[in-house]
Formats: sequence, C-alpha cells, structure tokens
Amino acid sequence: MTTTAQFREAVDRGTVRALADQFDEPDWMVQKRLEALEAVEALDFPPVIQTPGRKWTDLESLDFEALVDPLSQPAESQRSGGDAVEVLSMDAALERLPALVQEYYGSVIDTLDNRLIALATALRSGGTVIHVPEGVDAGTVKIETAMEGRSRLGYTLVVAEPNSSVLS
Repeated sequence: MTTTAQFREAVDRGTVRALADQFDEPDWMVQKRLEALEAVEALDFPPVIQTPGRKWTDLESLDFEALVDPLSQPAESQRSGGDAVEVLSMDAALERLPALVQEYYGSVIDTLDNRLIALATALRSGGTVIHVPEGVDAGTVKIETAMEGRSRLGYTLVVAEPNSSVLS
C-alpha cells in the first residue's frame, strides 16, 4: 500500500473535524486544519541535509497507520514561567487569548511549508502558548509533556512583545 493510500485510510476531513470538535476550536483554526489536510498530499517532504557518515530514514516509506493516532488525547503537561508570563495550553490560550493566537499561529513557519508541517497542523493535539508581555524578562520557561499514544503533534507558540525576552 502506498503512503498516500495509507494516509487517506488513516486520516480524512471527518477525522480532522472530530479532532477540532474534541478541542472545541474556533472556526478559523478548523479551517487552518482542513487547508493543511488538503495540502498534505501535494506537498513535498522537507529537504534532508546530508551529513557524511550518516544515513537518514526514508520518510517516503513511513507507515502512517502505524505512526499517526490522530484522536489520541495529549498527555497532561507541566508548564512554568515567571509571574508576568502566561504559559498556557493551546486550548486555554484559544479561549483566553484568541486574537493573539490567531495573529501569530503559523506566522514564523508557514503551516503549508512542507508535508510534515501540514500534517502536524492538520492533526495537532495540544500544545503550549507562551506570552511574554512588553518589557518583561521571562527568564527560563519550562514545558514538560509526557507521551501517550503513538503520536504527539503539539504546537508551541511563543509571543514575546517588544523589549521582552525568554529563555527555553
């Protein structure tokens, strides 16, 4: 079975909508997911940077059915930052900071940049948003997440306002 056939069998619009519904996401996020899903098959894998003496995995032969578990729940994460810093789950950020997430989600790396990013966008489960207000030195922000299920497709969004800083 080809990778494309495996992918179509494992993931479709219904799967992506069910995932978005599970997290009660706003319409704009559901649309981002669906656009990414539609683009997956047409996009190339990211280029592999060859290193002498190393052999890299052939991504084209991955068995998506064995790898991707789109409806698995993300494990609980522990997040910590300074007092003025907001460190939220993606779900909490979509509820508490919807305009901020919508403005910056996919703004550094295009969600349709390559096949793997599009796949992760379509099937995202969980993630973290770090918001550092203007003029705040956040110091070190720590995020620890346990892996449950076969796949973990979280998204980390860091928004550092002017004259602020954050270490990770």
